[in-house]
Amino acid sequence: MRRGQWLVLVLAVAVIALATLPGQGSAQQKKIVMWTHWDQNPEFNKWYATKGAEFSKK
Repeated sequence: MRRGQWLVLVLAVAVIALATLPGQGSAQQKKIVMWTHWDQNPEFNKWYATKGAEFSKK
């Protein structure tokens, strides 16, 4: 009887361990893109375009 209890305990631990491991289904499906508030700021966009043009001339 003791051996049966240990077997059940070991199987339960194994099932829990396998259930917590990440599988293929939980892999990242899409690339995460960082978004900042600067994308929507026209003043910053103008400044960035000016500085980019200056840098490209160098």
